[in-house]
Amino acid sequence: EALHNQRALIARELHDTLARANTHIVLLAQNARNNPHDHHQTTTALDDIITTGRQSVTDLRTMLRLLRQDTNTPLDPTPTANLHTALTQTQHDLTTAGLHTTITHEGDLTTLSPTLTTTLTHILHESTANMIKHAAPDAQCTIQLDITDTHAELLVINPLANHHHDQQLSSGLGLLGIQERSRALGGTTTITPTAHQWILHTTLP
Repeated sequence: EALHNQRALIARELHDTLARANTHIVLLAQNARNNPHDHHQTTTALDDIITTGRQSVTDLRTMLRLLRQDTNTPLDPTPTANLHTALTQTQHDLTTAGLHTTITHEGDLTTLSPTLTTTLTHILHESTANMIKHAAPDAQCTIQLDITDTHAELLVINPLANHHHDQQLSSGLGLLGIQERSRALGGTTTITPTAHQWILHTTLP
């Protein structure tokens, strides 16, 4: 069981760093190719590709160093999480992708434990990646994060595109990872796709 858990952890971290970054790079490149005369969008996409690629290399090297260590250092190559930074980055990524997003949060984000902050950041990043892949063009998306004395709650809603997305860019592993991270903290994540929209609801104690 210990070996199984370790393999699942490595798979989750590889997805959340390399697979997600590579998917983002592909989507940016596709959007730039589909709009060859929009020089501003092309330049912005290239800048994001460079930034994402560099961060992906850094994450990979960090993970490889952690795997080579003989200590029980937690396997998490993500830098110290900051929800304010994550929300700002989410707004940037969704706007760059052409989505109109309303992001709100209630409560003091700085009161959360590092573990809870890191988990919410991972879930937010995965939700953002899915919105970029599946949301309808020019869609109005909603992200709401509420922090109380007893729990943290994240709600993500986005309209779905009518066309089929690139199946090579989707494996379902990211959503599985979200649910695993939530359960590990005694929380829940429900993912509800309908004919017209995709809803993610996470509650963490």
